[in-house]
Amino acid sequence: MQDGPEKTAGNFNEFVSRRPRSALLSTVKIEDEEPYTKEQQLVIDSGIKLVNTKINDILGDGNKLSSGDVHPPSIDFLDEDPEHPNWAGYFSSMQNKIALILSKIKSPIACVKVFIHEYVHFISHNGFDDGELATDKVPLAQNNNVGFRRLFGVDIRSDKKGRITSDYFLAFNEAVTEQLAIDIFPGVHETYDNYRDLLDQVMEDAVSKNIGSNNEKGVFQAWSKDRIKSYIYRCFFTGNLAGFTQLLQMTYERYKISEQQFGLMTQRDDLPSLVENSWITNHPNDPPPSPSQVVLMVQRRLDSKTPEDYITDLIDSELLDDDDRDKVYGAEYDSWVKDNNIVSSSTKVIRGKKYNIDTHGGIIYREEEATSILESIRAEFDQLLARFEAGEVNVDYISKRMDELLFDKHTMSMLSDGFRDFYIYKHRKIDGL
Repeated sequence: MQDGPEKTAGNFNEFVSRRPRSALLSTVKIEDEEPYTKEQQLVIDSGIKLVNTKINDILGDGNKLSSGDVHPPSIDFLDEDPEHPNWAGYFSSMQNKIALILSKIKSPIACVKVFIHEYVHFISHNGFDDGELATDKVPLAQNNNVGFRRLFGVDIRSDKKGRITSDYFLAFNEAVTEQLAIDIFPGVHETYDNYRDLLDQVMEDAVSKNIGSNNEKGVFQAWSKDRIKSYIYRCFFTGNLAGFTQLLQMTYERYKISEQQFGLMTQRDDLPSLVENSWITNHPNDPPPSPSQVVLMVQRRLDSKTPEDYITDLIDSELLDDDDRDKVYGAEYDSWVKDNNIVSSSTKVIRGKKYNIDTHGGIIYREEEATSILESIRAEFDQLLARFEAGEVNVDYISKRMDELLFDKHTMSMLSDGFRDFYIYKHRKIDGL
């Protein structure tokens, strides 16, 4: 298990004793607020009904999550939200609030789908195992009760080792949340394709490994994909991350992947089975790698992850125009620079010229020199886009080549003149592939 606390006291519903019961969640409205419109009330009522029906299928009738044994969230319908430019909705556990951002949602039907996703988040923040103990002296249930995501954990990635991170199981948490929402309300505003592909591959691999259990007669029965999905959903709503991790470790037993490593995965190609198959395909004349070598390859993939791999936006990509995309990627750039404390910290003479150097050792290029470097890199980037259209290269190759030119060849700081504009341009183009 990872270091650090499994839970945080920051969740509104963490204290499980004396939780108020609300049988009519959708009618709750904070005093002095405007009443919901008829359309808004329909979104809330239909969304809660659909979610509760699904939870009853998973946990059985009379479970505490669908029967109203939770403190209901406030629900806001916002025209815009400048603080969250790339979100269509969100659930805040600190405020116990769901917000839907209407300018990022195509239609009333899509609004129901986004609400369902966020309401599943809300429910997962209330989920706890009925069998675990919580007393006046120990009011916090000991299982993780925010779906699968761990809000705090000690990082194992090479350049972040020992730091506190909130990335653990983010991808799996969003994948399960969105897959549940799709099962409940399919065909509308479907998001998190990469995360869901990761989850789907896990289920496929579990089937291929004949994961299963004994029936009432003591005879072993392998689980179907639907049975595995039901098991994952039950773990999700009872806060049983240990049970989900056990499924992962049984499926990929030969590799001895740790919980932390599973928790940092964001796409199906991070899984050890696919890492091994990819290596074998690319090295047909070499012996296959050992399981321990595969684990090292997996760790290298995790070490190379950036904040862009751990996103929680809910915009339907078809809804974004170029101006929207520019704002999204600009905000990502600003966040990356701030979170990694990239600032000018020293000076250095290189080839007879004095440069400012950032906190990560990058050279801060200015004016004509910065323009010349970025124009040459952009020219090669545009050529690679043409090669992509011809089927000669893939997106991973393009991204790695850009990193080589920017950071290996030129040791370029993200604070260099024009870097932000190139970052936006590159990501907008890649997003369109």
